[in-house]
Amino acid sequence: MDSSLDHFDALQQLKYFDMFVSAVFRVTGLSDGQVGVMDMEGVTFGHLLRINLMDLKRHAYYVQEALPIRIKGLHYINVSPVVDKLLSMIKPFLKKEMASLIHVHTKMDTLYEYVPKEALPNELGGQAGTYKELHAKQVKLLEENAQYLIEEESEIVDETKRTEISKNKDAIFGIEGSFKKLDFD
Repeated sequence: MDSSLDHFDALQQLKYFDMFVSAVFRVTGLSDGQVGVMDMEGVTFGHLLRINLMDLKRHAYYVQEALPIRIKGLHYINVSPVVDKLLSMIKPFLKKEMASLIHVHTKMDTLYEYVPKEALPNELGGQAGTYKELHAKQVKLLEENAQYLIEEESEIVDETKRTEISKNKDAIFGIEGSFKKLDFD
């Protein structure tokens, strides 16, 4: 709803996604599959600069390996050349099957081949309600499930009890940290 670079925090966006999905699972249970539609209007190169590649890689791994949903499609609309750069950042972290589910739409007519108009926001030619109304429903769902989400957040692994370090952690996530203090001999 607000594409201002001043308010954009990629990690918070990923957390919001996780919280929303968890709340939906709690209320409706699992479904046969999900289709994601991302409206990229207002995305600039500055947004890309605020995305941490390691966070993006972890999220891609989580979505593909741990998230208990079957993704049927990821559709990007209102794309600009920046979106091509974003997708080129994401695709190396995706399995071939997942990458094949990504569709970029330059016209709404091609989206309607995958997603019924009735399921889309009014602003996209649909009948599901306005962005503002749909956002209010999401906020209400999160507020109604706040205690559950707080409890879920506290359920984390106690790494001190792990008997050995995961052998494939580096293979999955690569090198930790940043190169700000890289020393050369």
